[in-house]
Amino acid sequence: MHISLVVDPNDYRWQLLGKILNIFEMRKTKKIIAKFTSPVRTAINCIKITLT
Repeated sequence: MHISLVVDPNDYRWQLLGKILNIFEMRKTKKIIAKFTSPVRTAINCIKITLT
């Protein structure tokens, strides 16, 4: 069964996900990710897709 992905900006779950995804844009987080992988941008995008 496939559940459609409907984004409602007023839903608290989407607001929480937005806050969590914004954490990966912080400089400190990027530095931590850079310690473990070389293409930082690719790693961040993969993490965001996985969380969504």
